[in-house]
Amino acid sequence: MTDNAAHAGSTPGVAQESPERVAPIFSHQADARCGRSRRAVGGLGGGEESRAAARNRGERVRGASDYATIEGVTDAAAPTPAAATDRATPAPDPAAMGDRPDSRPAERPDEFDPVPSRPDAGAPAAPAKPHAPEPQAHPEPLRRSPRAVDWDGFYNARDLGGLPTRDGGVTLTGAFVRSADLRFATEAGLEAAREAGVRTVVDLRNAFETRPVARSAWEERANAYRVPATREAELPDGVFGIRVPLDNTSDRVFWDRMREERRLGNPRFFRPVIEQQPQRVVAVLRAIAASPDAVVYHCAVGRDRTGLVTFALLSLADVEPEAIADDYAESAEELGPFFSRLDFPDPKEVIEASLAEHGLTVRTAVLEELDGFDPWTALTRAGLTEAELQGLRARLRGGG
Repeated sequence: MTDNAAHAGSTPGVAQESPERVAPIFSHQADARCGRSRRAVGGLGGGEESRAAARNRGERVRGASDYATIEGVTDAAAPTPAAATDRATPAPDPAAMGDRPDSRPAERPDEFDPVPSRPDAGAPAAPAKPHAPEPQAHPEPLRRSPRAVDWDGFYNARDLGGLPTRDGGVTLTGAFVRSADLRFATEAGLEAAREAGVRTVVDLRNAFETRPVARSAWEERANAYRVPATREAELPDGVFGIRVPLDNTSDRVFWDRMREERRLGNPRFFRPVIEQQPQRVVAVLRAIAASPDAVVYHCAVGRDRTGLVTFALLSLADVEPEAIADDYAESAEELGPFFSRLDFPDPKEVIEASLAEHGLTVRTAVLEELDGFDPWTALTRAGLTEAELQGLRARLRGGG
């Protein structure tokens, strides 16, 4: 991982990824669609020709060259070492990010160093977390979203199209698909996504969430309360992956406050992140804006980090607040089979109980975040350009 040079945005004290750095990452895609080899752009190495040769030898083909990574978004007021983008939020809340509701970290939040040395600096590898055995039949949600995509092995995956807007219209289909991670996506499922027009997959996870075998005790602890780590998906030819970690996990003070206010693992952290930690949100939306054709974006379970990005995109498209809340709430039903297949506790009831302490449900929590939220002002202040915002909106509303 490299600590790429950051570019100043319009938010004071925040260094951000510039459009000039993000857009060239995707320039290889026109070549890839024409059958030419993938070029090394923005730190991306390898090529389709060598990978095709390996496939012809019957070898499984995947590696770091499949995904470019944007890691150069840091807090300019408090420079972060290169490993900072791999840090976990200290002492995760059990309701957050798919964590086990019956577990708590052994350490108090202040009993381990939140700013460790590089996790890969010669530390012995931790044993891999065992995965649940594959079930004979994959469970399905009791109620499927009408916008759910039918791509084999995709979970909690639905198109952002078909949602009502404030002016009486509906959002366009085929632009953006939200999803859980792609660990169960089959070759046929990924090919179906490509055939549906997907050319970019944006992974919102931290690097340590993509390593099934931890590189250090720190990484093992970071993953202990999350769904098991899994590698990035092996994407079909012509589909490009980029990882843009959404969580600025180095800001201990911010996440401690989110935990104390019971905002982790539910929609109540959306606006605080957008308004107080905008640099990563800008980097993600900038990468999506620069991506040609359809985009799949995902975190681990496809609920909170993915939900925050969806919250921003649908707000920009002027989708009805009730429809935005309904979309987020659909994840609770859609994720049941995902957790079941992983043999991992579903935190649905824990999340609902936490929100109930504030007199909220999942839906009303989203509506509370939307109340008074002006996405255009917030994201312009964060550092996105007018052209980027117009482009994102046009993908869901047409015109442009």
